[in-house]
Amino acid sequence: MEMERVHEFPHTHMDRRPRKRARLGWDVLPTAPKAQVGMFCGQEIGNLSSFGAPSEISSSSLSVKTVARNDSPPWREDDKDGHYMFELGDDLTPRYKIYSKMGEGTFGQVLECWDRERKEMVAVKIVRGVKKYREAAMIEIEMLQQLGKHDKGGNRCVQIRNWFDYRNHICIVFEKLGSSLYDFLRKNNYRSFPIDLVREIGWQLLECVAFMHDLRMIHTDLKPENILLVSSDYVKIPEYKGSRLQRDVSYKRVPKSSAIKVIDFGSTTYERQEQSYIVSTRHYRAPEVILGLGWSYPCDVWSIGCIIVELCTGEALFQTHENLEHLAMMERVLGPLPQQMLKKVDRHAEKYVRRGRLDWPDGATSRDSLKAVLKLPRLQNLIMQHVDHSAGDLINMVQDKFTMGSVTTQPLFSFGVIADVQYADIPDGRSFLGTPRYYRNSILVLQKAVQAWNQHGHLKFVINMGDIVDGFCPKDQSLSATKKLVNEFQKFQGPVYHMIGNHCLYNLPRRELLPLLNIPSRDDDNNAYYEFSPAPEYRVVVLDGYDISAVGWPEDHPKTMAALKILEEKNPNSEKNSPEGLVGVERRFVKYNGGVGEKQLEWLDGVLKDATELNQRVIVCGHVPMSPGCASSAALLWNFDEVMSVIHKYDVVKVCLSGHDHKGGYFVDSRGVHHRSLEAALECPPGTYSFGYVDVYENKLSLVGTGRMLSTDFEI
Repeated sequence: MEMERVHEFPHTHMDRRPRKRARLGWDVLPTAPKAQVGMFCGQEIGNLSSFGAPSEISSSSLSVKTVARNDSPPWREDDKDGHYMFELGDDLTPRYKIYSKMGEGTFGQVLECWDRERKEMVAVKIVRGVKKYREAAMIEIEMLQQLGKHDKGGNRCVQIRNWFDYRNHICIVFEKLGSSLYDFLRKNNYRSFPIDLVREIGWQLLECVAFMHDLRMIHTDLKPENILLVSSDYVKIPEYKGSRLQRDVSYKRVPKSSAIKVIDFGSTTYERQEQSYIVSTRHYRAPEVILGLGWSYPCDVWSIGCIIVELCTGEALFQTHENLEHLAMMERVLGPLPQQMLKKVDRHAEKYVRRGRLDWPDGATSRDSLKAVLKLPRLQNLIMQHVDHSAGDLINMVQDKFTMGSVTTQPLFSFGVIADVQYADIPDGRSFLGTPRYYRNSILVLQKAVQAWNQHGHLKFVINMGDIVDGFCPKDQSLSATKKLVNEFQKFQGPVYHMIGNHCLYNLPRRELLPLLNIPSRDDDNNAYYEFSPAPEYRVVVLDGYDISAVGWPEDHPKTMAALKILEEKNPNSEKNSPEGLVGVERRFVKYNGGVGEKQLEWLDGVLKDATELNQRVIVCGHVPMSPGCASSAALLWNFDEVMSVIHKYDVVKVCLSGHDHKGGYFVDSRGVHHRSLEAALECPPGTYSFGYVDVYENKLSLVGTGRMLSTDFEI
């Protein structure tokens, strides 16, 4: 029910290391582009999976002509792998003219094109005409558009200019940037970047990743190949060896500008998606990924630490392709892996751990492997070998990134949440405050929520905060509408816990409603309060906020009579749903709210006492809010003060979740209990959503919201 509110060594010849996939950067705008024409088959130029600067092209792969074309090219069959066939000088739609091929990979090709409309060179990624690559491209486009929507300045991630479907190929148009950091290192004979430049690049990377993480996105494949300089312009500075004689001098390239942008969002995922598979290129892979612990935001931060070291030294930090050797290198450089990680390793990684420690050196496969680990110095010494004493702050920055990445923890458990669906097969309307309500659309919000919860893959259960059918639902449809919504909830691949709200009781009496919602009733008394324990450390308590209520019980029921007596004493209005004339929290005494009975209070006291003895933490859920700090004073539990008195008696309740208020709210009371009322699904215009899930950790709970439901962290 909506009411008005009151109120995150140097490794020799490391350049020869094999990489997961070679990637080149976009080159700078050519000074005098020529309308050359050549036949490409899409398989003849180096193996690239992102956008690259033109590499050395074999003369056998290109037949050069000097004829310019402005008309549409003839239809050509794709090659056997679905790559687009073209000639230099072709038009890729009337807007884009092809000038060169910049690179290719498993996804397709990247072409340098002239954008006639914007009068600029662009990079066009042409995806193979194969279903799975087309589908992956559409996901990448969605990610890029989300990033562009929030990155108004365009100074963090590569900007998508346009996309279109051309002859069964998804084409993505990007701004054209300079070379990648890896390409710059390679062309510079793997000589390190100046320390000041490393600092600037490091801070930009952290800013970019923080921006993505705020959007609940994880890049998962950060590495020098996927970080592009905005400009490829550079200056040459002398480097002296031994003496300063002219014959002993060499020149090192240094970028003129430190500005960078991150590219390649083909592996980017939302935080709520399944996170048990292997991610990141080997050299930049975090320990939790190798150990099969699952991963989250810290895997990006770990990669940044590896990148910063590589820019300081010119060489990748962890030169290996074996998991155990990789973990041993981490311990050599950074110290022992945390015990909490080694105790929780996945069964596939148990072979790397013995008696609570990394099985090294006993598990080494060769003497060469032992030597590769032993030659690595500690992090501080490694960096100091390449930079001067002024690098202390940089060492701290890098150490912090590795620390953040290595101690990532997984939730004890997670669960989905949604509030106030209030579906009805009637035209849209408004609340008495004038807020739009989308009765028919709300079931689409629920369907989207169930789909997202199932895709998450790790939710232990779902809690519905009540009111699945609206009070305006035609009475002859109440039963069928309720069954319809319950059926949608049952599509979640796990248990769903319901609670009753006032709109539920407008439609059906308790004796019919409780079995439909599978709510356990204590003592066969049609009450709707219960508790369960999803993990040894936690207990969830569901309160019945309409235990004392003027709706839902038979007219002559003692609880109905008790409710009517309270309303008669507290609300002078003839219309008991109106708070008119009532002041402050007294406005809660309206018919659409309710109270918790004495028997339920005694039960709650017993549950909290038991949780205290078992050293459990408790999450309390109820349809009606229990704090005026998180909801309107006219949308509160009648006896919220009595309920909170019981809750505050024990130091075990950490979070109270509710619905009913529709707008949502958050408040921490004087005893440190977090109160969060959730935004209603009913008030989502078509195309928008309101649902989420809660990650439960040892020291906090984290609500991850979608759409109108705002994300909230609850530190405990």
